[in-house]
Amino acid sequence: MSPAPGSTLGLSWIDPATGASRSLALHEGLRVGSAWRRDAIVLPPVPGVLPEHAEARREPGAPWVLAALEGALLETNGERVSRVVLEPGTAVSVGPVRFVAGYVSAPEAARGVSAPAAAARRAAPPAPRVRAAGGRRWLYPALGAATALLLGAVVLVRLVEARRVAQESERASAAQREITEKRMTRLLGPAATPSAAPAGDPFERVKAAVVTVVGKLSFEKGYATGTGFFVDRRGRLVTNEHVVRRTDYQQVLLPGREDPIDARIVARDEELDLAMLQAYVDPPVAVAPLAPRSDLRMGDAVFALGSPAGPKLAASLSRGILSSDGPRRFGDLRLLQHDAAINPGSSGGPLLNARGEVVGVNVLKVKGSEGLNFAIPVEELRTFLDGVR
Repeated sequence: MSPAPGSTLGLSWIDPATGASRSLALHEGLRVGSAWRRDAIVLPPVPGVLPEHAEARREPGAPWVLAALEGALLETNGERVSRVVLEPGTAVSVGPVRFVAGYVSAPEAARGVSAPAAAARRAAPPAPRVRAAGGRRWLYPALGAATALLLGAVVLVRLVEARRVAQESERASAAQREITEKRMTRLLGPAATPSAAPAGDPFERVKAAVVTVVGKLSFEKGYATGTGFFVDRRGRLVTNEHVVRRTDYQQVLLPGREDPIDARIVARDEELDLAMLQAYVDPPVAVAPLAPRSDLRMGDAVFALGSPAGPKLAASLSRGILSSDGPRRFGDLRLLQHDAAINPGSSGGPLLNARGEVVGVNVLKVKGSEGLNFAIPVEELRTFLDGVR
């Protein structure tokens, strides 16, 4: 393919934040990643796209090459590589974003503007980095909306009001539970009163079903850790897909046991960021109770249960409130916003209501924020489980 007049070899891609097609001519020093540079292609900060992830290079008389930086890997033709020769038609993925090399128009060059300066005009403004238990295309609009919430003074006012509502809701819930228990005891007798968990501990059942997930990384040294929970008595458990995405061997640590149990991936859904593992454990196992719906209101108490720093802090419980009336919508994506403390090891762990029922799967927190966390609603989890079973 010959270049058209006024064009040069460059990269084209779909902007994950806006969905618009973009292109940029190649030039020395061009960086692709999430760092803010005047001559960089800036991508929304998500797991899998490192700062200064890749750089365009060319020796005299040689073709353009896109080389990975800082030990990162690129992907082309289904293989992970450290460098890719860029020729017209070459496709290469940097994290979740796919670039295609080809001839692009260069009006800036025609007007005497350098390629780095043109790239600087097209570069997106810096955005806060996200740690997720996370990385995929649908997180970009979620991150943009979350950043806007952080910048609005109105949100801060609503959070303060939400805390007040949460306290009133909790007092009302406690009073209602007491009335219900007394009514059941009066009608059915003491023996018929629910006794699955000790008084004051609605999380006893779900704690026995939550495990720590450990996966050996496929292309680098080390391990990925997250949280999961059993969804059937045969030993099948759910976690985030990104926890096991780059692993080739998985194990789980059960509550109260030091020896890990081997497991394998039996199903995954990258769009929902959910994966199912089969643990090689003798059944039956404790199963986490799923709520019928995530029909919570702003200010309702929620609880995150998981392993925020790996096995050493397994079965850690944090408390917060739901920050909006039900799930927020980001295009086709629905996420529960809450402020119960989570960290990278919490990925895949359950978000619980005050009855100890699973209302969501923790998936994302905004780095640098206070209490801006997100969970996949239980309705999406049920859709995933129905498709697997």
